[in-house]
Amino acid sequence: MVQKITTDEKILNAFSKLLEENGYTETTTKKIAQAAGVNESTLFRHFKDKEQLVKELVQKYMSDIDTVNAGFIPSGDIVTDLMRVADLYNHFVEAHKALFLIGMRDSFQFPKLKEMIIQLPMKLKKILVSRMTEMKHSGEINGLVNIEITATNYITLILGHALIQNIYTDTGLDISQVDFVQKNVRDFAEHLK
Repeated sequence: MVQKITTDEKILNAFSKLLEENGYTETTTKKIAQAAGVNESTLFRHFKDKEQLVKELVQKYMSDIDTVNAGFIPSGDIVTDLMRVADLYNHFVEAHKALFLIGMRDSFQFPKLKEMIIQLPMKLKKILVSRMTEMKHSGEINGLVNIEITATNYITLILGHALIQNIYTDTGLDISQVDFVQKNVRDFAEHLK
């Protein structure tokens, strides 16, 4: 049986698609309503403004991070685990690229956007710090490793790669996901042992 998409979902899906294509400023409520197949007044009955739409997307994506985290079972090998996390995060950014792109494009002009969107990598950092702390206690990660800095460096590495893959394709800056994981992530993880 086909599940019916709610009006909220239609609006959020249209908003996400338009953000990816046009950025925050060019994504008007009129365009969102039109793309969602609803009246603009319906959009405003469901969402106060574009800022509330961004908040809803962030909350939805935070829930997606929790789902991925709950399904992640560590293998006991830091190299294997960080390579898997890099693949999962790349897929996450690809699936949720609208927010990451407006974070790059529009957060300087709209500081509230930055405040909302930064929650996504911060949530990942919190999860990584927790997981890496467990790995440090079990001896999987060297006891001298600074977990906070390592988690931040790892997020910078994988987020930077995911953004370049999605923004600067065919420029010579993009490395295939397979090569990135096999070379860069593997080397990063090996240094933590």
